[in-house]
Amino acid sequence: MIALVAKDTLYLKADAGSAEHFDKLNLPPFTYVREGKAMPMSYRLAPADLFEDREEAALWGRRAYEAALRSGQPPKKKKTAAAAGKATRKAPVKKKKAAPL
Repeated sequence: MIALVAKDTLYLKADAGSAEHFDKLNLPPFTYVREGKAMPMSYRLAPADLFEDREEAALWGRRAYEAALRSGQPPKKKKTAAAAGKATRKAPVKKKKAAPL
């Protein structure tokens, strides 16, 4: 994920490698409140200039994409129908031996 939108505001993925660009423009992180405590995330307010300039938008988008790649979290794998079936498969029922005739 390279960006998020909250209350009509765009935030871009940031990390230590891209923070200086956001810091130069005093762009704050996206923060939410959890149990009364402010929780900043690794997304920073997007600069207003990127909405007016395609090259600027491409530059900031590339920075956000690179930060996401550096985050080191591989994409979550989706369970396939076969894998889901294995998780819920029941043990086989043992059959009784037939009585001799």
